[in-house]
Amino acid sequence: MARFHPHPAAPLLLLAVLVVLALGLGGCSRTDQVVIPGGSGDPFAGVTFGDSATCDIITWNLHNFPASGTVTVDAVAAAVAAMRPDIAALQEVNGATSFQRVVAQLPGYAGYRAVGAPGDQNLAYLYDTRTVAVDTIYELFPGDAYDNPFPRRPLVLEGSWLGHDLVLVDNHLKCCGDGRLDTTSAWDEETRRWTAAGDLHDYIETHWPDRAVVLLGDLNDSLTDPPADNVFQVFLDDPAHYRFTDMTIAEGPATYWSWRSQSHLDHVLVTDELFAAVDTTVTILLNRDFPTYYGDVSDHRPVGLRLAF
Repeated sequence: MARFHPHPAAPLLLLAVLVVLALGLGGCSRTDQVVIPGGSGDPFAGVTFGDSATCDIITWNLHNFPASGTVTVDAVAAAVAAMRPDIAALQEVNGATSFQRVVAQLPGYAGYRAVGAPGDQNLAYLYDTRTVAVDTIYELFPGDAYDNPFPRRPLVLEGSWLGHDLVLVDNHLKCCGDGRLDTTSAWDEETRRWTAAGDLHDYIETHWPDRAVVLLGDLNDSLTDPPADNVFQVFLDDPAHYRFTDMTIAEGPATYWSWRSQSHLDHVLVTDELFAAVDTTVTILLNRDFPTYYGDVSDHRPVGLRLAF
């Protein structure tokens, strides 16, 4: 029976192959290339949003981040690198370690994640330190118990973009409901969002009456409900001082709605100090070339605001 006699150089060749495989499989992820389960190529190659001449802000619910572990971490990092926001207001950021892994893949960015929300579904910020100076980040209403009306406390970022004053208020309001506002019940889902909107309105009026405020997030309700059931009516009734910049998305075709093209739930509100700076607001269609986006990344698409000062 013939025996196999390896070439003297075979062990070295095998070692070299193993090293190459180890580097390829276990090395640091690249933010410009994401492996799509069942597919190939870069799913965010055609995504554009951020511009060096404008202040670009997104709100994005990451839906139980990281839903698919490393796939989600790498995809979120790649998407942020493609969108190039100056500030990203995030919701449902469950994994602290995974969030830091995203930050580590984004040169020039820093991150802050709140702690303590029930179910660990915390709010967070990513921001470009080259354009954004952060003075402070803190939660609103810290003395109140979680759940009513805020299941997650609003997260405030005070700072500036290239010297322009900004206050951001990231939110994830209570979900669900029957579409009807029942103010006789404090635990009615619509009432909780309606109360939260009133509390936020009063806080802005009291603490930031002359500052440039962007209130954004997964607000979990429609902007286009009739006044009797519209949880955002306190803002809609004051168009001289408040404007939902994504109203045209809410009133437009479902293709551009933020939640699976079934509802538009992610909103951006600005105060009158920013009216002149509002350039555009868009839903960023990250799912377009990512077949498993809704399962591996999020069931929401980001909504982006561009400010041209």
